[in-house]
Amino acid sequence: MKNNMHTVLSGISRWLFVAFLAAVPASCRHSKSDTNHSETMQINWEELSTDGLQGNLAKGVSAAYAALINGNLIVAGGANFPEKLGFEGGRKFFYNDIVQFDASTNKWKLVGHLPDSSAHGVSVPVAGGALWIGGNNASQSLNKVYAVSLSPKGTVKF
Repeated sequence: MKNNMHTVLSGISRWLFVAFLAAVPASCRHSKSDTNHSETMQINWEELSTDGLQGNLAKGVSAAYAALINGNLIVAGGANFPEKLGFEGGRKFFYNDIVQFDASTNKWKLVGHLPDSSAHGVSVPVAGGALWIGGNNASQSLNKVYAVSLSPKGTVKF
C-alpha cells in the first residue's frame, strides 16, 4: 500500500509540475497590440486579525496548507521560529492546528487538527473541499494525501 501511495503521489506531483510549467509561459504572453499600452493594477491588502489564534500561532506561520472551502478560509499546520529567528539559531516548530477565519467576527477559531504536525505541502482545490498533499515535519518528508471538507457543524473532516 505504501509503494502504491508513493506511486500515486509521484504521478500527481509530476502532473502538477507539468501543469505549472505550461501555465507560466501562457501567463507571460502579451499581444503586439499591448506593447505600447501601459496598465497598472492596484491591490488593496487588508491585514487579518490574529484574534482567536492560540500560543505561537498568533506569531504567524509559513508553509501552511490553505484552502477556501465553501467560502471559508481554512489554514492548517505550518511552521515558524517562535523563540528566535532561524539564522540566529532558532528552532523550527511545526503545528497541527486547523483554523477557520470567521469574517463576521473577524476572529479565527479552531476547527480540527491534522493527523501529524506538518508544513510545506501542497493544497489543491477540488469540488467541495481540497486535497492536502505531502509536506514534511521536523523529522521526515510526508507521503500522505488528505481529502479535506467541512462537516455541516463546521469542523474539518478527512
